[in-house]
Order: sequence, then structure tokens, then C-alpha cells
Amino acid sequence: MSGGVDSSYLAYFLRTEYDLRILAVHVDAGWNSELAIHNVENIVKSLEIDLYTYVVNWKEMQDLQLAYLKANVINQDVPQDHVFMASLYKTAEKNKIKYFLSGHNHATEGILPESWVYRAADLKNLRAIHEKHGTIPLKTYPTTGFLKDFIYYPFIYGLKIKRPLNFIPYNKDNAKKIITEKLQWRDYGGKHGESNFTKFYQNYYLPSKFNVDKRKAHLSSMIMSGLIDRAAALEEIKNLCMMICS
Repeated sequence: MSGGVDSSYLAYFLRTEYDLRILAVHVDAGWNSELAIHNVENIVKSLEIDLYTYVVNWKEMQDLQLAYLKANVINQDVPQDHVFMASLYKTAEKNKIKYFLSGHNHATEGILPESWVYRAADLKNLRAIHEKHGTIPLKTYPTTGFLKDFIYYPFIYGLKIKRPLNFIPYNKDNAKKIITEKLQWRDYGGKHGESNFTKFYQNYYLPSKFNVDKRKAHLSSMIMSGLIDRAAALEEIKNLCMMICS
């Protein structure tokens, strides 16, 4: 649970529609915005669900993030995304949980050019970047890799990852209205704005350094899903560009 729209609405949907016994997992990688913390606290309190927070060693996180910046690779979110999944795996196994329910969905995230990203689970690549540009050892930073991702957790441990939002009519604007009313959720502005680093990375670093604007991919997904038309998407891009430039 990040405090963003998708995971917040998913928690609300699962708790109110199915009354599941949910363990919400939040990974604090050091980049949380105050709004994200506020949202997570309100959600678990309002829905009366348990919360486990894994706090990443901040010095190690800083060192790894700086190593990625020095490496000039396109996916600067790997240090966060990698530890998110690694921590979720560890938490699931520790609590003997066999199902992880993700807020990822095709309606808003189905389109993304392969050249715009790089797999966060590539442990060999992560270690190589840190070995070349890092300055301190990653003693406590949780990691995962090919054997854990594709063999151990799915086939030996039996962890199943499900994305429920793909199986219901999911409208992001409606979801925002519901969680704002029911859970006192507050909008942080923009997709993945709950992370201060990701907000900088997607809104400034990518467009400035690589001429990549992920908002175009997210809006394209919403056009294909019938949630917005092309004219409205272009207007939103225009407004966002004006806001960033100013």
C-alpha cells in the first residue's frame, strides 16, 4: 500500500465487498510524501485492517540511488521498485501468506514502451551498478532475483500474485471520489506522486534527460480503456507541461 489511488481503492474494494482479512504492507524507502503517510494511516484506520511497514535503511537507499544517478540509466526508480517486491516477498513468507493482491491495472497502466523502462528485478544489473558507483555495502537492503521471482516464490513457496482491478470496471476518477469520501484520502497530484523521488523522476528527470514523458503512456492507457478521449488527454498534457515549465 503506497497511499496512491490504485492501492487505496483496492484496499477499500476488498474490505467492503469481500470483507477479507487483509494485511496491508507499506515499504518506506525514505521518499514518502507527507500526503502518502497521511493516506496510508487513514486507510488502515478507516478500514480496520492490519498494517506492516518495512523501513529501508536510509543510508543504503541513498547510496544506491546515487549510484543509479551516476550510472545514467533510464529507470531511476529501480532502487525503490526492487526493494518493494523483495520486501513483499519476505513479508508474505514470514506471515505464511500465499496471495499478494496488487493494485496494478491495465486500465491506467497497460501501455508502456519497453525502451522507457528496465526490469527492476534484475539483481545482477543492480549489483553491477552499485559495485561500480556505490560507496557503502548493502547489508540490509532486501533483494530478489530470477530464481526467487520465477522459481522459488511461484512454484516452491506457492505465492500467487493477483490484480483484482483488472476484473472489475475500474474508473480512476470514480475511485478518487469514493476513497476521498469514505477514507478521507487526499490527492497528491499526478500518478505516483506519493513518492517525492518518483515525482521528480517522472515529471522532470525523464522528460529533461531522455525526452520521455510517462504521462503520455498513462493517458494512452486511459484512452484505450474509454476513460478519457484523445482531445482531453492532449489538453491535460498541455496543462501539465505548462505547470512544469512554470
